[in-house]
Amino acid sequence: MPWNYHVGQIKAYYDFSPTTRISGGLRYLFSDVGSENPTSYLRDPGGNTVISGTVNVGGTILGRITPSLFLNAETHEDDLRSFLDCAHEFANHSKLSLSFNHLSRGYWSTLVGQNSTFDGGPGTSAHRPQQLINGQGMYSFHLGDRHFLTTGFQVEHGTLKRREYTLSNWQDIDSRTALNLTGDSESLTTSFFVQDEIFLTDRLTAYFGTRLDWWTAEGKSRNLQTGVVKPTEKQSVVEISPKLALVYQAPWQGGVLRASAGRAFRPPTLQDMFADSRRGVVINYANASLKPETALSWEAGIEQHLAATGTRLKATFFENRLFDLITSKNLTFTTTLREATDVNAGTGITRGIELSVDQVLTGWLKLHANYTWTPTARTLKNSASPDSEGKRMPNSSKHILTAGLETNWHDWSGSLTGRHVSKSFNTAENIDVFHNVYGGNQAFWLLDTKLIYTWNKMAELSFAANNLLNERYFQSLISTGRNYVAQVNLRF
Repeated sequence: MPWNYHVGQIKAYYDFSPTTRISGGLRYLFSDVGSENPTSYLRDPGGNTVISGTVNVGGTILGRITPSLFLNAETHEDDLRSFLDCAHEFANHSKLSLSFNHLSRGYWSTLVGQNSTFDGGPGTSAHRPQQLINGQGMYSFHLGDRHFLTTGFQVEHGTLKRREYTLSNWQDIDSRTALNLTGDSESLTTSFFVQDEIFLTDRLTAYFGTRLDWWTAEGKSRNLQTGVVKPTEKQSVVEISPKLALVYQAPWQGGVLRASAGRAFRPPTLQDMFADSRRGVVINYANASLKPETALSWEAGIEQHLAATGTRLKATFFENRLFDLITSKNLTFTTTLREATDVNAGTGITRGIELSVDQVLTGWLKLHANYTWTPTARTLKNSASPDSEGKRMPNSSKHILTAGLETNWHDWSGSLTGRHVSKSFNTAENIDVFHNVYGGNQAFWLLDTKLIYTWNKMAELSFAANNLLNERYFQSLISTGRNYVAQVNLRF
């Protein structure tokens, strides 16, 4: 899967006064994922490579394979994002900020036909251009001596258009012969939020806030091959997400105690609800009836700063209870085809501890480390897959560790960072017990380094080496190995 990725950004700002600023810019991203001829490790009794035919292992018929099963679809994406931010601070230390973002995304992918070969053949292409507009306003101000309020609104509107075509050659996106499907969908989220920072005593501060979200989504489609028309399907949900937090400055020097609890929600995307997808032999059908996922979370922690030794310690216990989890439900599952759809079928729980330390070693060298242990990440209920109940949730590692050194010396700065992520499962039933293969999530250790030289106030040069030890591990696909990034930053 050869991959090309390019990104560029330009940003400008203007200070009308020390209290008023406006900034804006553009960001462009281009991504191409291609395809190359695969390697088959399947052999017949004579030792010859097999790319088609009926597979019989020990008398068990696994199914019929064709070359098309080994071929990857090509994908293309280009994003253009524009943004504008304004901020003004008033004489009474209140502040008003406004922001606007617009995203235009072009996306297409190809799908190989059953009778296609490595050199070409029929296929299809899916085009899914998207538009996303987001606007937000926020106002922060003091109310008396003990209250600091933040209030505001956010509006986000998204559209997704689907067009699917027949291709005479799956390797040529311009070889369209017929329009197969059209579909249009959109979503709108209108939000209002308020938070009150209350100074209860000189040591105790409380934060109480809530957010009101009104989310709607609708879509329709027409299959020109079958004549099937899906009329407009619409959902509308109002969600209230409160939060409470307490921060206590401990009576001993450098100590802080904190606790918080809150509710959150995450709506399904337009892709989840209205756009079928396919990769290889896996077909995932959209589900317009998907509801938002919700979570109830709480945490409690302590921080300690030891000024004499330059040490800062943090420890946090957290728990998240998850509801209406979106999970995949198999409709057809064979050796050559898997059809599935996403459904709200689960509840789950995650619980663990996070520890971190920051240590000043010398005037130019610092140490930092962070460790998260999540012994509990369990699916409690899943009507779509009862076998997953009691199993570990997919893509949830038990151990995550990050540690590194940071240095600043005259015009030079740099870092050396190590990361460890333990193995995890891709399936809700935890049946993928082999992690060091394609489709598996393998444990890995990474070492990254970066060196920065500040030439002057306008120019900065940097060089980074990622995966310095060239670790090869699987996270569904195999890792890219060692890679390098050289960068020049110019400020005007």
